Amino acid sequence: MEHIIKYYPVGNADCTLIKLDNGKAIIVDCQIWQTLPMVMESK
Repeated sequence: MEHIIKYYPVGNADCTLIKLDNGKAIIVDCQIWQTLPMVMESK
């Protein structure tokens, strides 16, 4: 079996599912804020 990578673009945050050939799975959920430097400065 091969490794499988699926991308799920869900709008404000994207998700990636990686299925390994040994049956394990890795899920990565990521949201990148373009305004992050402004948020960090206000703290």
